[in-house]
Amino acid sequence: MATPIIMPKQGQTVESCILTVWHKQVGEQVFEGDLLFSYETDKAVFDEESTAEGVLLEILFEEGDEVPVLTTIGLIGEEGEQPPEADAQAFHEADQAEDTHPSEKDAVPKPIADPVEPVLRDGDRVKASPRARRLAAEIGVDYRQASPSGAEGRVVSQDVLALKPQVAPEIVEEQDELHYEEMELSRARKLIGDRMRASFSEVPRVTLNTSFDASELLDLRKKLKADRSEQGLSGVTLNDMVIYAVSRTILNHPELNAHLLGEKTRLFRDVHLGIAVDTERGLMVPTFFDANRKSLRDTSVEIKSMIQQCHDGNINPDYLQGATFTVTNLGPLGIESFSPIINLPQTGILGVNSIAWKLKEQDGEYIPYPAMGLSLTFDHRAVDGAQGARFLKELTGRLETFSLLLCV
Repeated sequence: MATPIIMPKQGQTVESCILTVWHKQVGEQVFEGDLLFSYETDKAVFDEESTAEGVLLEILFEEGDEVPVLTTIGLIGEEGEQPPEADAQAFHEADQAEDTHPSEKDAVPKPIADPVEPVLRDGDRVKASPRARRLAAEIGVDYRQASPSGAEGRVVSQDVLALKPQVAPEIVEEQDELHYEEMELSRARKLIGDRMRASFSEVPRVTLNTSFDASELLDLRKKLKADRSEQGLSGVTLNDMVIYAVSRTILNHPELNAHLLGEKTRLFRDVHLGIAVDTERGLMVPTFFDANRKSLRDTSVEIKSMIQQCHDGNINPDYLQGATFTVTNLGPLGIESFSPIINLPQTGILGVNSIAWKLKEQDGEYIPYPAMGLSLTFDHRAVDGAQGARFLKELTGRLETFSLLLCV
């Protein structure tokens, strides 16, 4: 009996995945443990190994299809084995319904692929993948006129594209001699855009900017960097220190370590910090859970690990949710102040800025000092300006006397 190949569920909130690569083709021998296919969520990429042995009998979704999790995407069985009759009949009936009862709804691109197997047709009927059908509807061509190049004579998306007159290359020249390049937004970029739009439209935001004397942080960072002992603190960064200080300060300001949910505010007893990470796939914000319970060394090690997983594209989606407050650092890029955008339903986000030299009065003289900027954006529905200011005041005080904070 054929064994179904299932699209895995990665994380509690992931509802669909993009099937990116089939590493086996129909008719090819598959052994248990073989790399079978690759897929991606909004933020991460995964490889899936086969748990069955046999021949790849059927591929039900193409590379590039968006597939609901826990959906059958292929079948493995004995050579020559046919898919279950009940399923084949269901596929046939679904295909007949599509041809005899077209509707406007079918012509609209769907965000998630229908979990329907490519339908085998009899006589002069054509078999085509769900993606090819949707693409044909989008660009206004008849997929039945395509020359099939897929397995077992199936029409696939590239066959549909061949029906449409070829457009110019990506670099387009207009009559006014202007040149430009068009690039489709990635799925991750679209998701980021949707979240940012919601944040801007729903949240009355206030941003407070301040700075503090980073002399002690810089001195301590220099000493730790030179330390080669077994304590493992040589890799601690300024950003790690700021995150450590935030985790020890924000519980004194519970309205900022919170989620605003309609008419209720959920105040958290522990600090789960979102750490903004810039990657090639776009902004990712993994969660550093229970930050208030971690040592400086553990803080540094765990954050570096999460950042690396984000860059590698293999971070568990469960770590991309659940943050109660976010820290985003643009200091290494030379930004002196900015207005970070709140990740809903959180009530605040802290921006870390670059270090600039300023002057301060001491014993009647003006002396230079390295000033690190901080930008706090908060949801004014949950947090008042004075509350935000008190948080910044306590945080900067702790950062200026960071050595004492380590003794607490």
